[in-house]
Amino acid sequence: MSDLQKSKRRALKKMLHSVADRFSPASRTPSPLPPRGSNVHDIGSDGTQVLDASGSNATAFTDSSPAFESGNSASSQPPVVVGPTMVHDTQVGVRDHVKPGSGGIRVDVPQMNLTPTDKGQGHLAKSAWHGMQMLLKMAEKLLEGTPFKTPIAAFNVLIDLGNAISDNKDALHELYTQTQKRLEVVNAGLMEIDNKDTKFRAITEKFAQSLIEKILELRAMSETSTWKRILENEQDNAKVQKIFKQIDEETENFVLQMNFNIDRNISSLHDLVSQLKLHNWDYSKKAPYDAILNDATLVCAPCIEGTRIRILKQLYEWAEDCSPTSPQVFWLTGPAGSGKSTIACSVAKQFDDSNKGLNILQASFFCSRQFEDTRSRANIIPTLVYQLAHHSKSFLRSLFDVNKLDSVNKLGKQMNDLLVDPWQLSTSTESRILPPYLVVIDALDEIDGHGGSEFLQELLLTIEKGALHGLKFLVTSRPDPDIVQLCKSFSSDAVCHLYDVDTDEVGADILIYLKDQLPALQNETELGTLMQQANGLFIHASTAVKYINPRRGLTSNDQKKRMKQLLDNSLSQKPDHPVKASLQIDMLYSQILSEAFADFEIHEVQARLIILWNFLCAEERISPIVAARLSGSDDEKDMEECAEYLIDSLHAVLYAKEGKVFWYHASFPDFIFTQERFNTTSSIISSLFCNMGKHHCFLAHQCFQIMKSELCFNICGHPSSFLLDRDVPGLVNEDKISQTLKYCCVYWSSHWSSCIAQAQAMHNEINILCDDLQDFLLLKILFWIEAMNLLQSAQKCNYMLQQVRKCIEAPSSHTLIRVCINNDKQQNHLINDITEAANFAMYFSNSPACLSTPHLYISVLPTWHHSDTSKKWKEQFTSVPAIQGSRGQTGLISEIKQTAPVFAIAFSPDGMHIVSGSSDGTVHVWNSSTGGELLQLTGHKKCVNSVAFSTDGTHIISGSMDQTICLWDSSTGAELLQLTGHTESVNSVAFSTHGTHIISGSMDNTICVWDSSTGAELLQLTGHTSGVKSVAFSPNGTCFVSGSIDKTICVWDSSTGAELLQMTGHRSAVNSVAFSPDGTYIVSGSWDNTICVWDSSTGAELLQLTGHKSAVNSVAFSPDGTHIISGSMDKTIHVWDTSTGAELLQLTGHKDAVNSVAFFPDGTHIVSGSMDNTICVWDFSTRAELLQLPGHKDGVNSVAFSPNGTHIVSGSWDNTICVWDSSTGAELLQLTGHTSGVDSVAFSPDGTRIVSGSLDNTICVWDTSTGAELLQLTGHTSSVKSVAFSPDGTQIVSGSLDNTICVWDSSTGAELLQLTGHTSGVNSVAFAPDGTYIVSGSWDKSICVWDSSNGAKLLQLAGHTSGVNSVAVSSDGTHIVSGSWDKTICVWDTSTGAELLQLTLHTGVVYSVAFSPDGTRIVSGSWDNTIRVWDTSTGFELLQLTGHTSAVSSVAFSPDGTHIVSGSQDNTIQVWDSSNAAELLHSTGYTATVNSVALSSVALHTGSEDTMVHVPLNSEHPPTVLIDSHNISPLAKQGVSTDILTTRLLNSYWYSTTDGWLNLKNTKQHLMWVPSDILQVLRHPHNNLIISQNGDLLVDLSQAKLGTEWVQCYAGSLSHDHK
Repeated sequence: MSDLQKSKRRALKKMLHSVADRFSPASRTPSPLPPRGSNVHDIGSDGTQVLDASGSNATAFTDSSPAFESGNSASSQPPVVVGPTMVHDTQVGVRDHVKPGSGGIRVDVPQMNLTPTDKGQGHLAKSAWHGMQMLLKMAEKLLEGTPFKTPIAAFNVLIDLGNAISDNKDALHELYTQTQKRLEVVNAGLMEIDNKDTKFRAITEKFAQSLIEKILELRAMSETSTWKRILENEQDNAKVQKIFKQIDEETENFVLQMNFNIDRNISSLHDLVSQLKLHNWDYSKKAPYDAILNDATLVCAPCIEGTRIRILKQLYEWAEDCSPTSPQVFWLTGPAGSGKSTIACSVAKQFDDSNKGLNILQASFFCSRQFEDTRSRANIIPTLVYQLAHHSKSFLRSLFDVNKLDSVNKLGKQMNDLLVDPWQLSTSTESRILPPYLVVIDALDEIDGHGGSEFLQELLLTIEKGALHGLKFLVTSRPDPDIVQLCKSFSSDAVCHLYDVDTDEVGADILIYLKDQLPALQNETELGTLMQQANGLFIHASTAVKYINPRRGLTSNDQKKRMKQLLDNSLSQKPDHPVKASLQIDMLYSQILSEAFADFEIHEVQARLIILWNFLCAEERISPIVAARLSGSDDEKDMEECAEYLIDSLHAVLYAKEGKVFWYHASFPDFIFTQERFNTTSSIISSLFCNMGKHHCFLAHQCFQIMKSELCFNICGHPSSFLLDRDVPGLVNEDKISQTLKYCCVYWSSHWSSCIAQAQAMHNEINILCDDLQDFLLLKILFWIEAMNLLQSAQKCNYMLQQVRKCIEAPSSHTLIRVCINNDKQQNHLINDITEAANFAMYFSNSPACLSTPHLYISVLPTWHHSDTSKKWKEQFTSVPAIQGSRGQTGLISEIKQTAPVFAIAFSPDGMHIVSGSSDGTVHVWNSSTGGELLQLTGHKKCVNSVAFSTDGTHIISGSMDQTICLWDSSTGAELLQLTGHTESVNSVAFSTHGTHIISGSMDNTICVWDSSTGAELLQLTGHTSGVKSVAFSPNGTCFVSGSIDKTICVWDSSTGAELLQMTGHRSAVNSVAFSPDGTYIVSGSWDNTICVWDSSTGAELLQLTGHKSAVNSVAFSPDGTHIISGSMDKTIHVWDTSTGAELLQLTGHKDAVNSVAFFPDGTHIVSGSMDNTICVWDFSTRAELLQLPGHKDGVNSVAFSPNGTHIVSGSWDNTICVWDSSTGAELLQLTGHTSGVDSVAFSPDGTRIVSGSLDNTICVWDTSTGAELLQLTGHTSSVKSVAFSPDGTQIVSGSLDNTICVWDSSTGAELLQLTGHTSGVNSVAFAPDGTYIVSGSWDKSICVWDSSNGAKLLQLAGHTSGVNSVAVSSDGTHIVSGSWDKTICVWDTSTGAELLQLTLHTGVVYSVAFSPDGTRIVSGSWDNTIRVWDTSTGFELLQLTGHTSAVSSVAFSPDGTHIVSGSQDNTIQVWDSSNAAELLHSTGYTATVNSVALSSVALHTGSEDTMVHVPLNSEHPPTVLIDSHNISPLAKQGVSTDILTTRLLNSYWYSTTDGWLNLKNTKQHLMWVPSDILQVLRHPHNNLIISQNGDLLVDLSQAKLGTEWVQCYAGSLSHDHK
């Protein structure tokens, strides 16, 4: 034997040992001990075996030894480490990315990893043969009578053959090698097989038997001669090749089944399934082909055996085809009733049945208009993924690893996050050969709107990218035009048109079906006639079967009579000319209807027709009871009986399941609603035609009538306003909200919209509906919103009302509506009322108040802005909290919170969606009505600066700091194009009017014009000398405008790129530009704080709008061009009159810069995006006049009381100083002169002068009575942070960021002293009460005490770990207090410098501190938004005052110590009562549970089952608060006793949360909710006054009924059930 032959022989032995070892049970046990007599040298820590290879050259298996015989005894062979791992051929991979769109799967062949030691080549484990022996033992009986005493010895034949062909490189050698590889795959897979799987054991036995049979054939050949001679014979060689080919094919099939079995078995991953919580998904339980439903089921059955043979064969072969050229998507199409669903069901059943081969069906979705969840596109991917996860182990693991399950409700992210990413991960990590998995999607055309075609488009784009290789999709639909367009490029082997199938073939199939379904008539010749009448439509045959044999018990004669009757009537109606198949089904439906209504009088027919039409027009499948109640009859019971009879008499077309009524096929309602189809049938039943528009009018009216009758206040009997809905068990049930009322609440607007959309000559009907609607809006609208909230559908309210409004405004119905509601004024009034109701519904449903339905009335109604409509609502609710005081500009309806600052926003053309761009690089699409996120588009790597919708709404464009522009599909979120070319950040993007072009402006100073379909760059414009901040097309698309950091605005020709105009006038960068809707004006917003309006033809400046206090980031025109909106760095939005430039509105609510603003397409709303991570929606429908309220326009840095306490002075970032009346908040003076923010203000001791220090480095002295500037002191070289008068008023001290302290003569302004010693900026200075020394606090963390006469440093106090912001001296001069960036307050001994106290409760920087006049208390203001009052001697916290919504910059006591004034970065000044409110007396002595506590204006009342306790109060007048048993119980759980509660209520009755809840102190009990714009100016406990441009409000609870008494808030009559 040659060395080469020996080498080949050893290689084959290694392979066989490898296979056997992998299949051996011993190999499944970690680190198995070697059997006695083995050659194992050692066992490694990882379970590998180091073997003695002394017998490594054995030539064959023997029958007597479990190991190889030693052909050579060379003991010098080295030991080998056998690793348990496998490596894969890098050239091939399972479901690897081969040709996009192909269905092929390439083979990944695992190899044994043999790691030789340093002594030479390796050898295999001695126990390797056990696994193969186990496999072949299954066919041991076949070896009886052969020389093979053990199954494993049979492989000697293969070893000998391998030696014989080792030198050949022919086809046989390739087959041999391929078989060797496949057997190794078998070995690896069998390691994972469940031995208890009896089905797979049978497959394995069959494979083993086949393998032995082929080996025995080879054995028989080898006995005739040597292999060398056998192979030299051409015929014998061919026979050997044939045998090996059979072995190879059967091994390949076995590998496929084995791997499939492994992947389908998820039993070991039950914990993973639980962790994923897939059962909580919003997937459709009705959509899978074999769904078993709780409420109803789709009637779906497979083809009758023997029918559709050719079509099914084509589909089966396509599904099983693994070749790369096999299409991944197959489209089956045909007309209604042609049997598409039945074929789809057959395919699904075929590949879901393990007895028929590989059950490769992974998922199915059978669409249907009959169910909301089976006609929703949003449910398709979640439902398919849910099934995939339960059918594929690898996919389930990958779904868990990808961890993007929160995308289940985000339509645009579903495909990638739930399907593509997990699928690609599963295929990239899966090394096995697997068959293509099958997904069946039926009746895609029945998805709502264009959802079906949009889903198919997204699927095809995804497949085109090669992202779903290894999945095959069978899609069926009618020839919907959009779907046809998508599938027109499909190859012929990927499409089946049922209308092209040979009529004889279809006829034969229908005849087989008829004989199967009507066995008693199978020999009747009339079946042939019935088959011919079906004319190729299975639905005709199916309906006829249901007609002929509707129930059990009919004899064959009965059936013959019914068939004869059917045929006779059909023949009598048959026209003289040939008819289409669809007309045949029409005649059948006509006959069924004729018989059902034949025996009734006209009025009886009409009553039953209304019920039938109700079933067919209903927006969801309804019960007979609901259909009867919607009929409008007074005798509901009689109508219910009619409904039941109707279903029975129309059994051939309708059926009832679990209480709801369904149609068998969509062609039946299509027939009823199409008048032309009645014209081709008998005139007898022409009255049965349903005018859909009129019947929708009828149903809308019935909905209003039922809601008017059944909707009422507190319909579900909510027990307490302190409880959230979820905390009330059984709150909603059918006894309270019936199925009929639920249907009316959810679908009345759909019927209204359908009515208007199809309205023709229906003046009377629409007039009735308008009356219904106007009546509904008076009060019932509130009860409807209440019911919808209880049904968890409140977010639909706004959308429903907006749809109704749009129908009234729609041009197509404008004239008709106007006629019906008499005049434009009445129409506008109705539109305004609907708009307000819609806004109110959005305001409620998007707020935390919707979590507790009583707060619709307790919280939302009182805080809603006043209008004629809402005033009428409020008149009915007299015992709710009252919001009193002056309220600034409002209109905030909804707030959408994001996780990153919002830089750009835009509306879709229909106003339904908002797109936003964020600093985190994401683009989001939101539902503008609900605020719900619809899509998240990821692709940009940096901040998204600009977004825009195309004019048709189908695309979104975004520009980013990553220098790219992305084009997205707005419905799917798919990225269609990425445009590159800019070399710096892309600041602005816009679509042309027709959507054919895109423009972009960049920090690289250029503007580019792009082709929106190809992404090609068409123009690059280079006229600006600095970055381009904004671009916009003119309405006609002929030109576009740009604004730049170079301060200019340019107008360009959009076709040539020529510069047409250049406008100059702004003093700083131009941030935003826009054209007016008619193209005549351009508006611009600039860093210079101004807005300019320009003539677009001449470039002349027409208006300059001033009012913003900081840079203008965004400007836009209203849709009608009459208004301009602007968003600014000053956190505000302004609305301006385009013609006059007058400021009309100022909207406040954002807590940071407003980056982007836009109008709704209808002009009724404004949307804004801000650095505060929010998108706000504002009501602009009322367009209230500008309300001018006093107040600073920017943060308040410093406040102080006048010496007599009657005035307050304040200094602000807005550069002004204001003097206010301390009791009323009236503005007395506004002092202007500083050119930058004012950091510090103070009154002179006699109150006649004010001193101020500013960031402009100056100090000014002002006359208090006139406001005149008396002095301006200059000398500091940096910002002046603090100023103060000496006690005698003759001197002023100032501290500056230039590290110095200066002392000035207050009458002349002369500088008297300059104190140096601080090594960093001086933040605060103060005189001692006797004027002998000065105290200063600095950024250098120290506090210094200076001699005021000579400037000598007396003390330096160290202790703070960060900069000192504020210092003050007690009235007796013995103590100093300091506040620091380290969040602490320190109290020091003035004489020794010793630290006496350190106060550490603030959670933010302490920015201001002050002593009370008597020195017993300290007040502090912090960046944690709170004010705290402390006891000077003990350091105990006496009060915590909350109410500011931003950092508190300055605090001061009034001269009498009874009040505190605070200034904040929320732009407000607030005055607080600083006296310690007397604690409530500790109430004891109860002998029973305390159920309620009430605070009246004179006393505290605690209600108990045994007594009533009255506790007198002092001057405070707290509101009424009721605490009931529902409140006390949660308190007890929180460890708060009733006694503690009652003793503390007086001090602080409530506190506010960041989301607007006002909660009872020390509890989480909700008294009421207020929106953010109210919360920021709402007086909190101890707050007496707020000075703010946004208003000054207080909540009055004195008349409010809360807790269990909340139902008394309604002044109207309750329903009988709720009295």
